[in-house]
Amino acid sequence: MASDDNPTAITLKRNVSIKAIVTERFKKFLVLELNNNIAVMDERIKTIEKAEKAPGVSTEYFAQLSNEKKQIQVQMEDFQNKINEAQGLKLETLFNQGTIEGFANIKVGDDLYQKLGAMEVIVKDGVVNDIKIIPQQPL
Repeated sequence: MASDDNPTAITLKRNVSIKAIVTERFKKFLVLELNNNIAVMDERIKTIEKAEKAPGVSTEYFAQLSNEKKQIQVQMEDFQNKINEAQGLKLETLFNQGTIEGFANIKVGDDLYQKLGAMEVIVKDGVVNDIKIIPQQPL
């Protein structure tokens, strides 16, 4: 018999990998998202440039703005490179979209390695196509 001090089941966090099957629709969506990010960054750079030209800007603040502008420009270049990569993706291949947190319910007697093993969600044009649990082997 379980008490509050000694639970028999808990929920743990685990990482879930999201992978997309590359389609023309996915490629267009990915390029659109990256272009939107670039547009937002471009607006931020314009705001920074206005602030840099404002009268009475201190040297420290100007340096801070310049540093932020350089960081944004590096990110914009990275996104442009990702656009080029996205346009070259081969159809029907898997593209790693990233990792999200998921949850696993475990209870006394469960195989922890199996429950917390790697998990992948495969999507095609935003629709879940497959869910794979890849059990980890104990060390």
